[in-house]
Amino acid sequence: LQIEHTLKQGVGELSGGQQQRVSIARILCKKPRIIFADEPTGNLDKDTANEVMDVIFDYVKSSRGALVLVTHDENLAQKCCKVYRLNNRNLAQI
Repeated sequence: LQIEHTLKQGVGELSGGQQQRVSIARILCKKPRIIFADEPTGNLDKDTANEVMDVIFDYVKSSRGALVLVTHDENLAQKCCKVYRLNNRNLAQI
């Protein structure tokens, strides 16, 4: 997650993207079976977001877990096994 250099920094010294990646690392260290993620890459640039999501998808696959992801990023959504769209309070599988 490219956060090794942040180990000695305080939370207030981290950028929003660094804070987001530290939070993701903390979650993965707990080895959850299900991850609920609401815009997990919202504060990241496109390349870093792709790298972070690759780490999350790899974790979910290797742990045989599940990921419930909320995103506005259509490209990211299409990487998921099932995609649902919420439109006018209606949820439909795409």
